[in-house]
Formats: sequence, C-alpha cells, structure tokens
Amino acid sequence: MFFAGLGVILWKFAAAIGVAGCLFVVAFVPLVWIPSCVRKIALYAGIIVLTWTFAYSVGLRDEHRHGLAQWNAQVDKEIERAEKDRAAADADIDSRGDDGMSDDRYNRDNSAGR
Repeated sequence: MFFAGLGVILWKFAAAIGVAGCLFVVAFVPLVWIPSCVRKIALYAGIIVLTWTFAYSVGLRDEHRHGLAQWNAQVDKEIERAEKDRAAADADIDSRGDDGMSDDRYNRDNSAGR
C-alpha cells in the first residue's frame, strides 16, 4: 500500500533529472561543434527543468499534507459522532421505568397497564 503509485512519481523525477543532465552536458562540456548560443539555451532549459522538478516535488509534499489534514479532520468528525451516539445510547439504557425495566426514550418497553 505504501508504494502504490510511487512508480509514476519516480519516473517523472528520473526523466526530469535525465533531461536536465543532458542539457547541462551540452551547456558545459566544451565541444567545438556546439555554438555558444546553443549552450546558453541548453543552460537555461536545464535550469527551467530543474526548477519545474523542484516545484513538482513541493506540490507533491503539499498535496500529501493536504490529504493527511483531510484524513485527520474526518477521523475527528467520526469520533465526535461516535461519542454523541454513545451518549444517546447510554441515555436510553440508563432510563428506568416504574416496573424496574429499562425503557428507551420513547417508552416502548412500558407495558400498557401491566
């Protein structure tokens, strides 16, 4: 369960780092046949790809925190609802009628004059 969907995320990171690596190789390896304007464009493109990868990772982290916050809010809501239901059930059990039998709040256990 923990690793479900991890392959898609890792594939995107690996592809982005691979593309950025190739662009930085083009930008910094001194090859004679690559003009300087192409090197400059490759450098800028590599920086853009790494910036996109960083923004993507921050978005994933924020989405994870958002999901956890939603989960915790739902758990708190369910606990509160369960506590209210338990209090209502305790009130039904604790109420005693004249005959010594426990009645519910609608007095369905009370016999008709017995």
